[in-house]
Amino acid sequence: MHPFADSRPELAVWLTDRARRGDAVAQLGLEHRCGEFDGMAEPDARRSLLSGRRLLRLAGVEPHGFVAPGYVYTGALRAALRSTFDWWATMGGVHRRAMPTLRAPLLWPRAMLLAGPLLRLDVHPGDLDRPKQVWAFEQILRRARGREAVTYDDVAGPL
Repeated sequence: MHPFADSRPELAVWLTDRARRGDAVAQLGLEHRCGEFDGMAEPDARRSLLSGRRLLRLAGVEPHGFVAPGYVYTGALRAALRSTFDWWATMGGVHRRAMPTLRAPLLWPRAMLLAGPLLRLDVHPGDLDRPKQVWAFEQILRRARGREAVTYDDVAGPL
C-alpha cells in the first residue's frame, strides 16, 4: 500500500480540512472491500488496522474511529479494535472502548426519522456521487434544523 496523499493530494487536503473544521474522520477498512476481515485472526486484523491508520497519519489525519466496509465485523476484528481505536460504528450503534455502547440504529422506520432525540446520519463517500442521495441528505438536514450536531468523536467521549 502506497500513501494515498502522494497519488491523491486533493483527498488528503480535503480530509485534513474537514478534520480541522471539526468533522470526525473514520478509517474505513484498509482495502475498502466488504468482508475484508473475514478469516483473519486478531493479530492479522490488528496489523491491517494499523496499516490503514498509518496511511491516514501520513496524510495528516489522526483517525479515532473505525467503520468496517459494509458493516461486516468479525470477532477478531472487534477484539483488535478494542486496543486500536477509541470507537467503531456498527449498524446498531457506536461502540466505545472506554464506555458502554451507544445504541443508535442506522435503519429507522420512516415515521420515526425525525421524531426521536437522536438522529444518526451516516454518509459514505460513494453516496456523494449520487445526486438523489445528496438531495435526500440535504432534506434530512433541512428538517433537522434546531438539533445539535455531534460527531462520532463527540459521542465517544473524551479522547
